[in-house]
Amino acid sequence: MSAMGVERFTTTNKSGKVTKKGYTPGTIRKGWNDSMQTEEGKMCVFKNVPAKYKDEDGTVYRVFTPEEAEKIDGKCVSRFMLSEIADDKWTVAIILRGLKQGRDFKKYNDRSVESEMAWEEMDNLCIIRVVEDENGKQSREIVEIEKDEVYF
Repeated sequence: MSAMGVERFTTTNKSGKVTKKGYTPGTIRKGWNDSMQTEEGKMCVFKNVPAKYKDEDGTVYRVFTPEEAEKIDGKCVSRFMLSEIADDKWTVAIILRGLKQGRDFKKYNDRSVESEMAWEEMDNLCIIRVVEDENGKQSREIVEIEKDEVYF
């Protein structure tokens, strides 16, 4: 992690010998790009966030384009964006990803802007519901939804 600009904190024992210990949130924060932090100081990373839709029953569905919804293994709509790291999701891999993205912030930010522009151009969105017919057989039902009902 020293290559990423994060140094371990050091301590000096009674004999004057300096030893390196571990990493603290403060030492990690020093290597984090300021643009990848919220106003409250929470750290964020760029990642693909899937679009979701919640119906009146409270059921959450993934959102698809009509073309992808027709496929059995279609990919849902997602946006590449800055996402706050939850307190219980901190891992070494997340820290290294955030430090790497901070060094190449312009590249990842440009990708995020392109993803947002692609999202703005999307018009037709739908979800897939699994419904049962009178024989108890399940089938897929494609339902169109409004774009303003979608969240990330």
